[in-house]
Amino acid sequence: MAKEACDALAVECNSGGPQSDGPATLVFLVGGAGNGKSELARDFLSQVKATRITPASRFSQRKYEFKLPKGSHLTVVNDATIPPEEATEEGPLAEEISNAISSQSYLLACVNRGVLIGEAKQGLSGGGIQDSVIKWLLSATGSWPADGTQIECEKVDKGHYRFARLSQDAEAIASIHVVFMDYLSLLESSEGSGSASSGLSSPLEAKQLALSPILGRDHEAGGDAAFAGPLSKAAASFLAGVAENSLDPIRANAEVLARPKAAGALCAVFRGAEILAGSHFTYRDLWAFFSHALVGSSTPASYQRLAKWLGQKADEASSADPKEHLAAMMALASLRTHMVLFDAGVLKSQITLPSENFDWATIDNDALHAIRSIDPLKDFGPSSGSEYNTLLDRLTGIEDGKLPSELIKAEWPGFASHWTEFDTKLEQAVSNALDPNAGKSELHYRNRILGWYGRYMFRLVATANGWPAHCSLVSRWQYAWNLANRSKRLEKEIERSVLSIVLPEAEGSNETYFPILRSRVETLRESDRSVTIEVPRNKFGIKATANGDSIILELEASGSENVNAAQTVLDFHLLREALSRNGNHGFTDSLAVIEPRLERIRASVLATQIGSDGQGQNYRVTYRGGQAEVFS
Repeated sequence: MAKEACDALAVECNSGGPQSDGPATLVFLVGGAGNGKSELARDFLSQVKATRITPASRFSQRKYEFKLPKGSHLTVVNDATIPPEEATEEGPLAEEISNAISSQSYLLACVNRGVLIGEAKQGLSGGGIQDSVIKWLLSATGSWPADGTQIECEKVDKGHYRFARLSQDAEAIASIHVVFMDYLSLLESSEGSGSASSGLSSPLEAKQLALSPILGRDHEAGGDAAFAGPLSKAAASFLAGVAENSLDPIRANAEVLARPKAAGALCAVFRGAEILAGSHFTYRDLWAFFSHALVGSSTPASYQRLAKWLGQKADEASSADPKEHLAAMMALASLRTHMVLFDAGVLKSQITLPSENFDWATIDNDALHAIRSIDPLKDFGPSSGSEYNTLLDRLTGIEDGKLPSELIKAEWPGFASHWTEFDTKLEQAVSNALDPNAGKSELHYRNRILGWYGRYMFRLVATANGWPAHCSLVSRWQYAWNLANRSKRLEKEIERSVLSIVLPEAEGSNETYFPILRSRVETLRESDRSVTIEVPRNKFGIKATANGDSIILELEASGSENVNAAQTVLDFHLLREALSRNGNHGFTDSLAVIEPRLERIRASVLATQIGSDGQGQNYRVTYRGGQAEVFS
């Protein structure tokens, strides 16, 4: 949507007459650092035929002024976080908005929310149009703020896109388009998000957003991830500068990532990490992942050392001894994309094979933690489990001298996009080393090699198919987002599961009882001495709303009027824990993540129940040796 808005603005700048004949046109790209705002601004300027007015500088500037061919004026705020050269009475962005509207010119502004918050505070005492525009940009509901400017506002709000046409005395004075760059993930599709059918004087045609569940993606066709195209192009550019060498794992990485199908599958894996972590990967994060997938955690300072190490291992791989040859090939294979990504940040001392692994720089951050959390070895393939058994069956053939890769290619066609000549040589080396007819092959040695090769192949097959750990649950969450976005509800099974974990049935009852005289609102055993209040479970329902890359849940208590009893986010961990429950039993390690949140939700429900007017409350007093119910 951001590109469509910038392209439409470029067309108007190149074809439009002097803006004194019409309203000002303002386009805002709003998002966090690293979301591609400045890149879009550069792409926009490459399309515009304009004469730069701002003097050249060695450093990036806050804004750039241009004169357009037909006399109009264009201002591009490249980075609103850079302070202006001269102090202003009001916020610099507010002044730039005011100038654009008063001079009926064009404005493209790249802004993050921190700047908007600062400008809103600075303009609290003001009442101009510019202050209203900033408050509108910050508004969660997209409503136009009440002010004393007598401005009439015709607005459109699609969540990721907003439009406002401002009028004064029945005359249009500005058309404002806002695109929120961080509304959805860069690992989702960006195709068909909108178009400018009638210029920027009217709203862009914004189509309803939808996520692409990772288990339903067609990596061959592409288009399911906005980042897949740039990733494969960058890999192809890198590959063009690397000499052919079938023993070079880094070249093999570039060869694979340059294939659009492989790039799409890797983006599906990254998307799983994003949903699991509940975070939002920026372009900076994704380019860091790309670099790591290509050359590991090496830095420019260590490139020469890495090249020397690769050369040494390639020489060792020429050994005629099967075990020595395999040891060198395994060391080289540790640099393949699917190995360096999921071993990211793992200490060398914790990696038992190969023993000659390259000594990477020690790095660790939240983004790499997210990647490690979706290691396919933790939970391989879709939840049916048949893929695990199939792959295991194919891999056992290597003990009998067979090469599993051909069988795997027939089973999963996407696997071929990740297979290289390097992998063929590695597979042959494993087969030769395990061949009992080629020499002595101890059971302990065979088990170690088979264990390592299993890790290598399971990760490779999962990456080739776009299967992060818990891929079925990740896909289920994406389907839930789409349903919430369309219908503001959850599917029945998920709603029942969430209610069962938030409002669990008490022992021997169909209702929920929460303690009222304890410091924490938690479920109790029947034998616990307590005073509890009954919460009628059948009176609660869930409303779901898609908001950005989140699903907001509202727990509503029905009655003469529906009451919002609590609000929370349906993230991966809450969904996983809820669906794992069966009759209030069973749990996952996600419980440790969501337990504090569950306690807050229950406290809110308890407060709503106690404060409900016109309803009798059922209390239950439990004491040692028996229980009694008290009605009031």
